[in-house]
Amino acid sequence: MELTFGRYTDSFKSKEKLNFWNESIKLFESGKFLDAYNLFFMYLCDDKISNVTVTKGGNFIDVSLIQGSKLVKAHITQEKVTAEAELAMFDKVSIPVMRRLLEMNYSLYYSRFAIKENGIYLRFDSRTEDCPPGKMYFALKETATKADKMDDLLLDEFSVLHPIDESITEQLPEEQKEIKYKYFIKWISGTLNRIKELNENKFEGAISYMLLNLIYKIDFLIVPEGKILNELEILNGIYWGSEGRPLVEINTEIKSGFEKLLAKPKENVTKEFYKVKATFGVNAPAYHQSVVNTINDNLKNPKNYTENGYEDIAKVIFEYIVNHCLYTYGLSQPTLKLFRMYSMIYNAEYFSELGFKENYYNPDTKMLNGELIKKTITEIIEEGRHQFPQLSFDLSKINFASINEFTNSFLTEILNLNFEN
Repeated sequence: MELTFGRYTDSFKSKEKLNFWNESIKLFESGKFLDAYNLFFMYLCDDKISNVTVTKGGNFIDVSLIQGSKLVKAHITQEKVTAEAELAMFDKVSIPVMRRLLEMNYSLYYSRFAIKENGIYLRFDSRTEDCPPGKMYFALKETATKADKMDDLLLDEFSVLHPIDESITEQLPEEQKEIKYKYFIKWISGTLNRIKELNENKFEGAISYMLLNLIYKIDFLIVPEGKILNELEILNGIYWGSEGRPLVEINTEIKSGFEKLLAKPKENVTKEFYKVKATFGVNAPAYHQSVVNTINDNLKNPKNYTENGYEDIAKVIFEYIVNHCLYTYGLSQPTLKLFRMYSMIYNAEYFSELGFKENYYNPDTKMLNGELIKKTITEIIEEGRHQFPQLSFDLSKINFASINEFTNSFLTEILNLNFEN
């Protein structure tokens, strides 16, 4: 089974896909709605993972699209568009559940909760003429991404609800689950133990870096789904949604969250390790300037820790910069591939245990494989030039003396990438 890392992104579509989009808009404006939607779903379909299935009739289109653990089914005619995803089942109506659904409706723009027979659905419908491709995209994205998240939240909150087994997730081999769990525990316990050694007031900034990097690292490399994913998102929200609170207090709350994750029974963690397909990326496409801003905002910070003998903290900050970008932005493919290579360098043991053969870094000798790294960067840049002709990377400026010096020089060159067409 091919292993994937990070969350699905639909950012920076190919020219062929963009042509489908543009032609879809033209056909819709001329009143050829079904022809327009046919091209629209060709735009949405990721040919590598077969995430969208279209069935065409004489006067309708039926569509199924996958988003994580949920299947969204749409029926489109010349007059009406309907799309829905089933979230959960119940044996009898529960007033607390109905009240919760009503409250959650207020967070939705296009879709709404609906009851059909003994099922709870997230549903969107519209007159076809009022639903051009732009509106259809955001309506389906809301329906799909909210359904994928809200089913777990509802099932966790209400024991009267039963899950829907649509059998669209793919279980990982037990060996892979064991490795992921091993490093899930190792990274959390290692970070918490290191934090205990630091003065929480003097090192409050460093501790924040360590905790946030841990969230992003687990998300990208272990890729948990379900409740674990939701809990990581909550921990991230504690930091970014707590303006005005003392940093020590924020750090303590996030640490407590990780301690709870660490205490979870193994089976409750590993059951969230499975593979999914998706149609919509959670993060919006980000221009390279967003990456540049993140690097510039943080790249000078490791220096003080290095000069005072805290090389390990400097390393965490360097890793945070990359992992923050991977977690936050819908990156272009060249940037995504460069950062994935970087993750393989920083987490060589993890990738080795998963069966990857690329030896970018030897943790025992602390030596970087400069030739392999340069070869990989060259391949990524050359491939990226098909979409971004001005792309280049000055390998002569990369410093392989140590992993921190490499990162500093590597990120400095990332700043200079030219994504102009």
